[in-house]
Amino acid sequence: MIQLVAIGKVADVNPTIPKELGNLLDNVVTFLPMAAVSEEGRITIPEERPIGEVIKGYRYFEQGDVLLAKITPCMENGKAVFVEDIPHKIGFGSTEFHVLRPSSEIDGRYLFYMLWNPIFRGIAERNMTGTAGQKRVPTDFLKRYKIPLPPLKEQRRIAAILDKADAVRRKRKEAIALTEELLRSAFLDMFGDPITNPKGWEVVNLKSQVAELRYGTSVKCHDVKKNGDLPILRIPNIIGEEISWEDLKYAELEAKETSKLLLKPGDILFVRTNGNPEYIGRCALFEENYGNTLYASYLIRARLKPNAQFYPAFIRDIISFPTYRSHVVREARTTAGNYNINTEGLGHLHLIKPPLKEQESYLQLERNLKIRAEKQKKQLEEINNLFNSLLQKAFRGEL
Repeated sequence: MIQLVAIGKVADVNPTIPKELGNLLDNVVTFLPMAAVSEEGRITIPEERPIGEVIKGYRYFEQGDVLLAKITPCMENGKAVFVEDIPHKIGFGSTEFHVLRPSSEIDGRYLFYMLWNPIFRGIAERNMTGTAGQKRVPTDFLKRYKIPLPPLKEQRRIAAILDKADAVRRKRKEAIALTEELLRSAFLDMFGDPITNPKGWEVVNLKSQVAELRYGTSVKCHDVKKNGDLPILRIPNIIGEEISWEDLKYAELEAKETSKLLLKPGDILFVRTNGNPEYIGRCALFEENYGNTLYASYLIRARLKPNAQFYPAFIRDIISFPTYRSHVVREARTTAGNYNINTEGLGHLHLIKPPLKEQESYLQLERNLKIRAEKQKKQLEEINNLFNSLLQKAFRGEL
């Protein structure tokens, strides 16, 4: 049976700064703010700073240490990392990190996986101290917490298995990102940037293409569906240029209002108000298979004219293009800390207008790439489940 050993017995938790560093204040070290450690267990963009700037007020670490975010929500989200391949072997980082320096009895990567494990993070969360929103994992809890400690050779074998499984997971994520980037590159190749319009397409405003721009209902909604209720789409249901059917609300409207606000295939839903200007004008397309659905007052519905010179999905893709954000924000107004765009502002949005045939060609490519991306996402879900299963087995000493 594998023995359980307190972390403090096999790792130095938050080691002190060596005195000799005080004589090397001009030397450059690695610097890691909290933002430089991803929830994927990786260092993203390490910085470099003179020791004199960081020796006070920051957490000291060295290459080979394990960093664990101790504050909510960073710890629960998995901000932890095994420190390797950094610009300098000595570093400083946020004081919201715990630093664990492995002894000769424990492999650093094995210790990282023990701490990055969702089971451990759940237990650590329940043992946090402090006020709401500012809770932290106590040092004493970390030192006392016991983990499985097989022989060093076995630890390295387990860490190697988890490294390989994690590498597969990361490659699948990269493939999904590349698929999405391919679509953006295809748009640029076929149509150019929709703001600078290097290909000289005719430009029209959205108002010229729509039969109406209409606000949604302000009726009070509820969580539980009752007889006669219809789902009401809200701002949280517009995610990533798609409609999310999670966290739905429901309401029953009078027949006259229902007929006005019932969504039809091809309708485009715009977010009209938000505290973040980057979210203003986010839009999603209501598809043919969605069924009877209404929408709330913080959304605006655009319904195209029968003779519009656009496919609705192409308008969505223009407005969702990254460089287009500045154009949308210019049409927004600020009220009480919120950014708002009204029907007039939406109507002013300028759109490049390639021929329908070329729009269709692009949208067919988009459909094909989205089918590929969906397959990749399902594969990623399976890989994630396998990886989490391996993590749990390792944490229980069963791997």
